[in-house]
Amino acid sequence: MSKPLISVVIPLFNKENFIEDTLKSVITQDYEDIEIVLLDDGSTDEGYEIALIVLKNNQARFKRVITISRENRGMTFTKNEGIQLGIGSYIAFLDADDLWHPNKISKQVDFLEKHPEIDLVLCNYVMLYQHKSRCVNLTPVKRKVNHWLKLTGYGGLLESTGLAKRSTLIELGGFNSNLEMFAALDMAYALSEKNRVGCVPEYLCGYRVLASGWHNNKQDLVNSFKYLQLGMPTYLPVICEVGINLQIYLSLWKVRTERTLNDWLDLLFITKKYPLFAIKFIILTLNRVCIAQFNTIINWRKVREFQKLVLK
Repeated sequence: MSKPLISVVIPLFNKENFIEDTLKSVITQDYEDIEIVLLDDGSTDEGYEIALIVLKNNQARFKRVITISRENRGMTFTKNEGIQLGIGSYIAFLDADDLWHPNKISKQVDFLEKHPEIDLVLCNYVMLYQHKSRCVNLTPVKRKVNHWLKLTGYGGLLESTGLAKRSTLIELGGFNSNLEMFAALDMAYALSEKNRVGCVPEYLCGYRVLASGWHNNKQDLVNSFKYLQLGMPTYLPVICEVGINLQIYLSLWKVRTERTLNDWLDLLFITKKYPLFAIKFIILTLNRVCIAQFNTIINWRKVREFQKLVLK
């Protein structure tokens, strides 16, 4: 019985220091039937040229390789372009600086084949800082996605952990073109509300935490929330809490990074205005960090094994 083809969609933008390792983590997958769709979104470094060399040297490994370089159109546009270009039954997304465990695709395909009611499967991941690691568990999925939305939990990292049915992505029209950083959350939330998201509870993805990472684009968070406020029915029950948590989150971030007197005063004002929300937000934030640290300690052997496999 033939196995389903997997389309691996890799948006690339200025990742010349990481793209080779990222591609190697796809090359070393123990799942054979893979095609690569690599889309350079207007990079100004040598990342695309490096990727072309790696893919040319390993072309026989893949069923098909598509590479495109064009002007910058944004990450959401690029991922949607990849969905259209891929012909696999399932589509896996991978950011150009993240890494996969060699068993990642095979375990997720096995999960989806055994659970036909599920349209999107995630996996646990390891946050790779320069001098430390942190383990993030994504089960139970629905609760974790809700914490993700409310900024009180780690992101689901759909961009690198996710494997989805291509038919479902086409049916949904891809990622919401009005969103960038929130686009993956928007899709995960919509599917989780219908109980169509699952998770392989193993650490199969490595997420590089970089100062230049997309997660540091706070203005995009603000813009995304303003769009959600326009009246998207899906978010009406939680939009107020998300908005307050966003204010608290941004104030804490400014205090931590800029530390000006005005930043401290803004934090005190918001805490006074929303004391219960602020206390709840801080408790949940500390809780997620402590749990991640605890998971890292008890899984240190698995973390070291993972790092040896993907950080060669």
